[in-house]
Amino acid sequence: MHKTLPLILLALLTTPLAAISSADEIHFTLREPYGIMRHGIPVGELVTLPAAVPEGTPFRLVRDGKPVRAQFRNAMPGQESDKWWVDFAGVLDPFETAAFTIQYGPETQPGPERERGHVLSENEDAYTIANAPYIEWKVPRDLSGLLASVSYPPLEHLQPANGLLLRDAQGNQHRMGGAGTKSRVLRQGPMAVGLRFEKTETAPELAGVSWTVDLIFPARVSWMEVDVRVDDPQQHVAALGWQLHLNLDPPTAKEPTLVDFGASRTVYGSLRPEWQMELRARPSLEIPWQVWRGKAGELRLMEAAPLKSAAFAEGWAHVMDRRRCLALAVSEFSKPGDEQLTIDADGTLSAWRTFAAEVGQEKTMRSWFHFVTFPHQLGAATSPQSMQNPLILQWTKP
Repeated sequence: MHKTLPLILLALLTTPLAAISSADEIHFTLREPYGIMRHGIPVGELVTLPAAVPEGTPFRLVRDGKPVRAQFRNAMPGQESDKWWVDFAGVLDPFETAAFTIQYGPETQPGPERERGHVLSENEDAYTIANAPYIEWKVPRDLSGLLASVSYPPLEHLQPANGLLLRDAQGNQHRMGGAGTKSRVLRQGPMAVGLRFEKTETAPELAGVSWTVDLIFPARVSWMEVDVRVDDPQQHVAALGWQLHLNLDPPTAKEPTLVDFGASRTVYGSLRPEWQMELRARPSLEIPWQVWRGKAGELRLMEAAPLKSAAFAEGWAHVMDRRRCLALAVSEFSKPGDEQLTIDADGTLSAWRTFAAEVGQEKTMRSWFHFVTFPHQLGAATSPQSMQNPLILQWTKP
C-alpha cells in the first residue's frame, strides 16, 4: 500500500482539473444585461465538454434543482464528440443572473425537451423550416437571395431580392451565394435549427475572400438570426450588406408604409409611394446619426443626433403595412465603421456596413429578422433591443 499511494497522488497531480472534478456536470451562469424582462428568450450555445462522449449520451439542464426543457445536439453527428449544442428558453428578470448545471453521462436521467416546434426538411433546392401552423421559412441551398419565402399563414412576407451582399474596393456589388456555395445542417430539433453556408469567391475583385454564413431559427420566436463572417486577407471587401423585399400592401396616401427607426431615440415616420426613409450612422462625425426621408434621390434631413453627441444609433427598425410587420436589428451598429439602413415604401430594405481601412482580416455582420403580424406590440414576443442584446452565458470554472 505504501508503494501504491504515491502513484495515486502522482495521477491526481497530473490529471487535468476538469477530469478530476465532476466530469458529468458542467456549470454556467446566465445574465440579463440590458434591463428587459426575458421570459422565453432563446439561448443557443456550443458546449465543449472535458472529454468526448458517445452519440447517445443523455443530457439534462438544471436550474435551482429543477430540470429545464432543453435541446442537446451533437455537433459531430454519428461519432463521439466533446462539442454539443444546447438550446433552451431563458427566463430572467431585468439584470437578473441565474446559475445552471448541465448533467450528462450514462447515469443521467434525460431532461425534458420541447415536444412540438421546428421541423426541418430539405430537398435538392431548398431547406424548409416549419413550425406548423404558425410559420414556415424556405432557404435556398445555395443561399441565393437569402430567403425564398416566409409564410405566416395566411400571409406571405417576402418577395424576391438580392439577399446578402459584398461590396469590393472598387464599389462593385456581389451577391453572396450561388454556384460553389456549400451548405450543411449544424443542428436541428424542435427548439432550434441551425444551417451553415460557406464559399470561397472566384471573382478577380474578391481574390482570396472566403465567407461563412450561419442561419439560426430558434423556436418560441418567429425570427431568423444571420451571422456573416468574411475572411479578407487582402482587404478586397469594403462593405457587407443585405437586401430584402417585404411583400407589403402597396402604400397609398391614406395608408402609407409605416417605419420606426432605432437611433439613440425612436424616430418614426410614414412613406408615401416612391418615398424612402434612411438611417445613417457616421460615428466619426460631429453628428453621429441622421434620419433622412423623401423621394428617392431627393431625401431631406428629418431628424439628427445633437451636435457632438455620444448618443449613437441602436440600429433597428420596424417596417409595417396594416397586416405584416418586420422587426429587424443589426448588432454592434456603427462600431466597426459607417452604417446605413434604407427602407423603401414598397417594402425594399437594405443595409450596408462599411469597414474602416484598419479593420483586420475578418469582417462580420450579425442581423435579426423578426416576422410578425401588425401591430408589433401584439404580434411580437419581444423588442429589437432584446435581439441585439442576447442573454450572456458565462462558464463557471470547476
